[in-house]
Amino acid sequence: MNYFKSVTAYYFKNFWFVMLFSLIPAIYIGLLLHPFQFVEFLYNYPNEEFNGFASFISAMLPLDTITLVLGLIGLVFVTILISMLLGKIEAHFRLGKKSLAFKSSGVNNNFSSVLISSLFLMIAFLVIMVILSLLIMLVNFIFANNGMLVVSTVLNYVLTFFALLLFSNCTTYFGLVCCEMMLMGSPLKTALSNAGLIFHKHAFQNICTSFLPFLFTSILTILGCLLNVVWLSNFIGVLIVLPFVCIFALTLFFDYYGMERQDTKKESKIRRC
Repeated sequence: MNYFKSVTAYYFKNFWFVMLFSLIPAIYIGLLLHPFQFVEFLYNYPNEEFNGFASFISAMLPLDTITLVLGLIGLVFVTILISMLLGKIEAHFRLGKKSLAFKSSGVNNNFSSVLISSLFLMIAFLVIMVILSLLIMLVNFIFANNGMLVVSTVLNYVLTFFALLLFSNCTTYFGLVCCEMMLMGSPLKTALSNAGLIFHKHAFQNICTSFLPFLFTSILTILGCLLNVVWLSNFIGVLIVLPFVCIFALTLFFDYYGMERQDTKKESKIRRC
């Protein structure tokens, strides 16, 4: 299966359906939490002055008190909406019917799985950003401080490329952990193990598919810096990535377990007619 083609096809065919549940999280995360600030850092790097590790990490991550408080408040709020999004996509896959009806039981069943996966993902993001900041500081010390700013800038882009590649795959992995706990009722330890098996079944394809929306969003963020509309690129970026990750994780999950998707089955019948 061409996973990227499958996920993007579902995304665009059901655009308004997934947007309904993605819009508010995209507004909250994109406009208030600035998730792609580390890409803005790359754009601004040649013109910035840095003094120690604190200046690097604060330039790459929004670590002010207000953002941290909003992040903690938003974690619960956004988790509820992502629980609804995953539940609606899963029901569409399983039943072939799209429903906008709200069922608190469905949200309750998904909430703990999404919350646990989101916490792991936040920790992974912070760890990756701290390591990336340390490496960029080292590159800056070795090259930029010795008059080789161009070399330092290029290396920063290379390092960020690999950091983004790692984080994008973490999102898919923890999305699969969430699906395992949510749909199979697996405990966390089992879900972590099974998610690894699912991801590694078609490892190269999964790595590339996970990375592409993040790469596109990063390019979009740099364009936003050029046009001075970074807030818009952050918002659109989350609006692209969030539903993509949910659809991709469920697509991998259904395919791995051989679960028949009724949404694609219906489309096949329509084509034959």
